[in-house]
Amino acid sequence: MKQQLLFFGRYAIVWLLFYVVTKAVFLLYNLEHTNSLSAYEIAKVFLYGFRMDISATGYMLLIPGLILVFIPFISKYVFFTLNKLFFIVISLFVGFITIVDCELYKHWGFRLDLTPLNYIGNDAMSSVLWSTVLLLISYWLVICGLFYLGFNRFVLNKFKFSNGKWFHSPIYLLITAALILPIRGSLDIGPMNAGFVYFHKEKPFANHAALNVFWNVGNAVDKANNEDRYPENFVDSKIAKRRF
Repeated sequence: MKQQLLFFGRYAIVWLLFYVVTKAVFLLYNLEHTNSLSAYEIAKVFLYGFRMDISATGYMLLIPGLILVFIPFISKYVFFTLNKLFFIVISLFVGFITIVDCELYKHWGFRLDLTPLNYIGNDAMSSVLWSTVLLLISYWLVICGLFYLGFNRFVLNKFKFSNGKWFHSPIYLLITAALILPIRGSLDIGPMNAGFVYFHKEKPFANHAALNVFWNVGNAVDKANNEDRYPENFVDSKIAKRRF
């Protein structure tokens, strides 16, 4: 059981490091904005943003946690294959939105959410230089490739597989369920939100840089799914069509 808990801890460290590095990439890519920040303000970007990084890491541990729940009943091959597959897919996705976010911020001045979906069309790529696209793809593949190697060496290769006992499963399930605490970011009524990482009253970029882009996109998706819809039966549909 000790090995499984160490696996969980190392997994968390890899994702936290991933978010810290991609935050540094964002600052470097938008250097014209970063130059307006002092060294102390840049340090606060990482310090305040770390709280949201922990929340985003909590989401990343949900699937590995559920895989651990079933470890007494699956083979070593299945365990490693599932974890590798999940890490590859999710790291490619997070790496992609991170790199896209770096470029879009230069033009729009806010972190990536669902807004780009409103502009997808035949002319969506017309203003993007192919040299920029190739550069972004290179960054994407390099970052994801390096972190996969780190994950493989630091997490998977360090893990000594053991099925353990069947009664370990409820313990792993309890640990996975406890991820709600870092995901929420607090024990208060209010869950994690952008206000948790905003710290500067005069420089919006400092606050934007502290945001975790994966969390920001996920939050936008959640809001889109839960936004209030105009009730269909509020006005008779024939009257509504005639008036509007």
